[in-house]
Amino acid sequence: MPGSKYSSPYRPGTYTVTVEANVDNVPTISGQTQKSTTYTFTLTDPCDPPNSITIQAPDPDVDYTITQPALTITPSVFVADPSFCLFTVSSSISTLSGGQTPISESADVFTVSYSADNAIVGQTQTITRTATSYSIYEANTSNRISSSPDSFTVTYLNPCLTLSTRR
Repeated sequence: MPGSKYSSPYRPGTYTVTVEANVDNVPTISGQTQKSTTYTFTLTDPCDPPNSITIQAPDPDVDYTITQPALTITPSVFVADPSFCLFTVSSSISTLSGGQTPISESADVFTVSYSADNAIVGQTQTITRTATSYSIYEANTSNRISSSPDSFTVTYLNPCLTLSTRR
């Protein structure tokens, strides 16, 4: 879960405080006149919604030569403003025409590994990632914002014809 947790003993909302004081330092006497002032203030959640969620840098496309050792891809991180706001990252991986699944994901790290046959040579998979904000107070889930999607591709190359030149 990106972001470092913020906390406050007071939930967002409107609060009213009344301050009462004796007038002119008069000693406590039954029926004494007091002066009172009431203040109303609103606490807002700076993360409901945050100012923005952006990706540090776009991820480059990747070539993977089938049968090569597993390739680990650690994509760029998302950043919230303010930095203590929380967000989740969801990802989707497009499917290949034959149903093979050479890409796996664990904790927002992707691993590419395939050596079964040449059926996927020339195909491309797209990995799309999106960050969505949330508040620890969940006062208004309609205020959630999402980043622009970050996408990059993995293209599968023939091990007999080419060498990987990118990451």
